[in-house]
Amino acid sequence: MLRKLMLLTLSALLMLAGLPACLADEFAVENVLPDEPLETDGEFIHVVAEYHAQSGLTRYTATLVNDPVFADGSPITAKDLIFSLYVLLDPGYESETPLTALPIPGLRSYRMQISEDRLSAAIRAMDDISAAGPAHVRSESDGWTEAQQSAYWAAREAYDAACEAEYPACAQAIVDSCARMLADNPNGAFGYTAGEIAANEGLRVAYAMLQWGYATSVDNVLVGKRSRTSWLLSSDQPSLDDFVHELKLAYGDDLGACWAIESSGNYAPALPDVESAYLQSCFSGERDGVISVSGIRMIDDATVEIDLEGVNMHEAGTLFGQPVLSLDALGDAALWSPESGLYGHPFGDVSAVDAAGFDGPALLDASDEIVF
Repeated sequence: MLRKLMLLTLSALLMLAGLPACLADEFAVENVLPDEPLETDGEFIHVVAEYHAQSGLTRYTATLVNDPVFADGSPITAKDLIFSLYVLLDPGYESETPLTALPIPGLRSYRMQISEDRLSAAIRAMDDISAAGPAHVRSESDGWTEAQQSAYWAAREAYDAACEAEYPACAQAIVDSCARMLADNPNGAFGYTAGEIAANEGLRVAYAMLQWGYATSVDNVLVGKRSRTSWLLSSDQPSLDDFVHELKLAYGDDLGACWAIESSGNYAPALPDVESAYLQSCFSGERDGVISVSGIRMIDDATVEIDLEGVNMHEAGTLFGQPVLSLDALGDAALWSPESGLYGHPFGDVSAVDAAGFDGPALLDASDEIVF
């Protein structure tokens, strides 16, 4: 099946971040828009991903093939797939799962039990509150409540504080990443060998600033690209705080925006989700009884459809590489009533599944290779 990968040019972002051209490939974004649907075949599942321009959605149609079974010999059906998805996506499921990060229509509405209309209205109000600024004094002509305004700025304050606390860790992650690169650059930089740089904390910071495009150097002098601060490296080297200052000049106090471009290694900033915190405050105690995730559907005993927003053509491994659980063995058949919002367990409570042991076969792995 044809797989045409078109790489978006990130020149504008790279210029903003000050990244050297040699790192462009590392930060390229795949904009995958094939000429025809993408098909992924596993031994026991066939998945077709197709983008629909009219709806702006990518639809995954997964069909079970070759009569897959659980370890006890009982058949795996589409009902088991749906049961497994609703366990993993239930707000009571506390372990990490990549599924909750996917843009599945209706997922947030279902997890919060708030209608899409009310969520959309609250998010529009949040955008307007942000645009008005923190000094804005609410009046009756504003399209939001005092409670919404207070909730948003409280969430932003928590986010800003987390960014301030995490920025040094972000800079250190870049320094550590560049230190690992020294093995590929035995000649070093600034007239120092790789070993001399590795042994000196200030030179490691200077090397990272240079490699990441936040400084230039002439002979033994380093100059910050934005601060224009200079360091004579033989007697004075930049500190981690100096590097943080350069990052802040590029991205302001928004570490989330910084790390979206500068990500390196295994570090990930621990930042609160402003939108989620705001919405939780807005709808505390108010629920609408949303019975399903609109982007997930069981078509028949062997077929499931899942929609993702936008062009998302390469998520088959994420969607169908999760453990498949037996509804009969781990769920409660009396609680299977999709028309009533029941998928084999009480909403918000998957403790029975956890107690039984969350284990089952996966139909695909993250690289679309069968691991069943």
